[in-house]
Amino acid sequence: MTYEEVRRMVLELANQYSIAGEPISPAYNNQSDDLHKIPSLLNQAIMDIRTGVKPLRSVCELGREDAPGWAELPEDFWRLVSGGVRKVDGGGAPRPCNRCQISGGRRIWLSPGHYLVEYERYPEQLPVNPADTYTLEEDPEVLQAAAFFAAAHLVRTDDAFSFAALQNEYERRLSRMVPRVTAEFLPVQDAYGAYEEGGGI
Repeated sequence: MTYEEVRRMVLELANQYSIAGEPISPAYNNQSDDLHKIPSLLNQAIMDIRTGVKPLRSVCELGREDAPGWAELPEDFWRLVSGGVRKVDGGGAPRPCNRCQISGGRRIWLSPGHYLVEYERYPEQLPVNPADTYTLEEDPEVLQAAAFFAAAHLVRTDDAFSFAALQNEYERRLSRMVPRVTAEFLPVQDAYGAYEEGGGI
């Protein structure tokens, strides 16, 4: 969706888009102030959703050539997925690796080799003044929930009833965003007490 489409959605929910079918001028009733608030309100809602109930996942490739050491994680790194570090040396299937350590920042300590790192990432944030054609990377479910949040906070000081209704709908939509179930590969113990690396769930 483009920013123009999301902005219209927000204004329609806040009853600030049109009067008698005619679009409201930005000069009317200080609406231009509200227009400047929409990007930051959308950013706040999207961040809440993506770091709360519906995280985004990404995979990056990292490696150390000759000696153990620190490798830089991507700038959008938020937190590591459980069991998300897999070694890909040798041409076989990626193998789970527990010999790594994350620093307080965006660095991970790795032994020599090549790795796939699966992580949850921060969402892309809207610029301060997005163009109408700016395309948001989020899916419609997230954007529609974020529109309710933004609309609620646009009317917060003027209409407590509308604020409560819009905020309740935002929270209802959040409650429906259940994180997907994922499998984690772990070593499996066979009948003889030996372990097969990455052999089961």
